[in-house]
Order: sequence, then C-alpha cells, then structure tokens
Amino acid sequence: MKKNNSNNINWNFIAKYLSDETSETDNEVFEMWLKDEDNMKIFNNIKTSWKLMDKSQRMKDINTENAWDKLHAKIDIDEEDLSIKPNFSIKKFMRYAALFIILIGFSFSGYLLYNSPLNPILYNSIEAANNELNKKVILPDGSSVYLYADSRINFPKEFSKNNRKVQLTGEAFFEIVKNTKKPFIVSAKNARVKVLGTSFSVNANLPNKKVEVFVKTGKVKFYKKNNEQANVILKPGNLGIFSNNEISKKQNNNINYLSWKTNDLIFKNNKLEDVISEINKTYNVEILCETSVIRNLRMTSTFSNQPIDNVLEVICSTFDLNYMIKDTKEIVLTKNNKDSN
Repeated sequence: MKKNNSNNINWNFIAKYLSDETSETDNEVFEMWLKDEDNMKIFNNIKTSWKLMDKSQRMKDINTENAWDKLHAKIDIDEEDLSIKPNFSIKKFMRYAALFIILIGFSFSGYLLYNSPLNPILYNSIEAANNELNKKVILPDGSSVYLYADSRINFPKEFSKNNRKVQLTGEAFFEIVKNTKKPFIVSAKNARVKVLGTSFSVNANLPNKKVEVFVKTGKVKFYKKNNEQANVILKPGNLGIFSNNEISKKQNNNINYLSWKTNDLIFKNNKLEDVISEINKTYNVEILCETSVIRNLRMTSTFSNQPIDNVLEVICSTFDLNYMIKDTKEIVLTKNNKDSN
C-alpha cells in the first residue's frame, strides 16, 4: 500500500456512504469495487469500526484530530468507577481500542484512495456534451467506446487483474478488445452486459429503468444485476431488452438502429414520421410536422455522412416543404401552399 497523508483520506465519502447519503451512481461504482473479495474484507473492517464508534451522524467532516478528540471525550469518564483491577483500567484499554479503530480507518481509507475507482485520480468519468453525438473514448485495455449525446462512462485508469468493469449512463457503442482471461462488464441501471471481445451497443437512456443491448459482432451475455445465472446470450443482429425486471431478446428489424454511430440512414417507403424519428435520434434534434398530412408522406432515400441541413433540403425538395428552425434543435416542417391542406 502506498503511503498516504491523513489529511487526504476521504472520510467524507465513507461517512456519507455508511449514512446512506451518496448518490445512486456513486453507490453503483462503489459496489463494483466491493465485488472484489479483498476489498469487501477491508470495508467490513471499517464498517465494524464505524458501528463501534457510533459516529454515523458526526463523521461527515471527520479528520484524525477530531476523531481522536471525540473518542477521547467518549471514554473520559470516571476511571475510578470503571477500573477492573488496580493495575488495569477501562480507560487505558479503551485508549488502545480507539487507536486500533483509527488505524483500521487509515488503512481502509488509504487503500480506497489509491485503489478505488471512486478516487478522481485513478478513476475516469467521461461525459459527452449535449452537442456531441459520437464522442470516442479509449479505455485502458485499448477498447473503444462511442458515447451518444448526454451520456457518461465511468472506468478505472487501470482495470483489475480479473475483469474490466465500466459503468454507463445513457447510450454508447462498444468495440471491445478480446481478452479471454478478463471479461468486460458493463453496468447500466439494473442490467449487466458481459463479453470477452465483441462490438455492441447499450442504451440505458430509456424510461422506467429499461435497457437495450444490440450486438453487431461476437456474443454477449445479458443479465440482471446480481443474477448472472439467469442470462440471455445475444448474437449478431439480436436485440436484448431489460424491462419490468425481466430479460428478453428478439431479432432487430431496424436497419437504422446504429445510425447515430454510423451516420448512415436508409429509408425504403417509410412514413415521414418514422423517417423524422430516426433523423431526430441520429442528429439529436427535434423535427416537428405542421400537419398530419406531412407525417403520412412516404419516403425512399439514403443518406451517408450528410449534415442535417442537406438531409432537410432533400426532404423539402421531395415533398415541396419548407423548414423553419425555431431554436438550436427544434425544426418545423411546413407545406409551401398551406391552402392545399
């Protein structure tokens, strides 16, 4: 274990976690760290010490000095009344016990500081901004992750010797370097994705804790949190769905499912409202139709790496429409001749 200055110990996070004051995201990351047997043993030691000290409401801003003072005050009682025998007192015993408790705390916090993914120095949290549609992130093993807008991935600067765990908020496409000795595991809400080396997408940017997994290459194990035995194996073209606490799979029939990643769109006699839905996802915009007549128009076309302006021009020229940009994202399609409606 590396040496650590006591002033840098993250007592604040430990106290918040033990007091149930941390966020859901923090808890998921911390629980990933606790899956390691050695880490769990260390944490159980500090948790026992926490209970003995009974400081769950007073350790939010704890440091070594006031920790000792509080313990000292707690045991500074009438020594004469509590002495067991003339040569040994409860007070003296409690001083040693208090010192032992604090040393355990130092050991755990130092270990946490240098080994836990919660440490900002050793743990990366990378987020794609609202206007970033395909942000590329390189993981420590060389794997690539492409984040959709408003998505975030948390991962350690160095993966453990047994696995490669990351935590996703939002949506991302993964291209994972194969390593049969270290499975790659994605945590997304209450769902888990486990692979050895493959390419796939995970969408946790859905309501009601729903998660979708689409496999492009290789095989993927899809299962609920803490229940790997009840898994579903997904193969290329499969779409795994976690909904209502159940895992299911089906064949994906949407050829534009990964259009936000590939920037390629293919439409074959699709309703314009369906075309618009795919364009909205791909370009992270909101296109609205002035009338239902426009929504029911049908379109056949292909777009490859085209800017949104070009796509809109093609749609408008095909159906004699106009488009008006209301703000940076909202776009309204209208007919040229409104009287014809």
